[in-house]
Amino acid sequence: NRALQESESRYRALFLDAPVGMFQMSPGGQFLDLNEAMAKILGFESANQALEEVARGEAPVFFTPGQWDEKGLFDGQGYLQSGIDLQVNCRNGEAKWVRFNIRAVREDGRLVRFEGVSEDVTNRKRTELKTEVLAYYDLLTGLPNRMLFNQRLGEGLAAAREQGRRVALFLVEVERFKAINDSLGDMFGDRLLQETAARIKAGTGEESVVAR
Repeated sequence: NRALQESESRYRALFLDAPVGMFQMSPGGQFLDLNEAMAKILGFESANQALEEVARGEAPVFFTPGQWDEKGLFDGQGYLQSGIDLQVNCRNGEAKWVRFNIRAVREDGRLVRFEGVSEDVTNRKRTELKTEVLAYYDLLTGLPNRMLFNQRLGEGLAAAREQGRRVALFLVEVERFKAINDSLGDMFGDRLLQETAARIKAGTGEESVVAR
């Protein structure tokens, strides 16, 4: 009994003091247990605060891994087939990107809880999004650039071939744009391009791609 108690104490200490978020959760998405790192990720002041709010029925449901289970995202051992990144609205109102690795725990084939490890990847995600914007979008107008347009065009042509449809392609030029720049200045020219892009975008359907 003493050896078992010592083992449980060591496990509990590792769980509470782990530098990454760790938690146990009901199939409905309510926390059964969580450590301090997980509480901080979700915007609580402490794990005790989080569990007290759960006990009072005041803690929000941040995500529901039960939906992932229903969609068959867990493998034969009950682990998520790959880590999943979710944008979570935290207890303090802050939005964060959190990466989850979760295991579904079953008894006699019945889902009883989830156990997981999480990591705050907000800064990494923001860097990835900034890099994607720089690589694929025109910074002046916010429209897709040539690289992204070529990619979307290829996807559209492939889909059209499969569905027996056609793709319409338009090239729109701004006449005498150099004269506008020379006479009114680059700032006015930039404003003109932004307004032109916005009007074309507003006049096209959701399935259309407008690029510069």
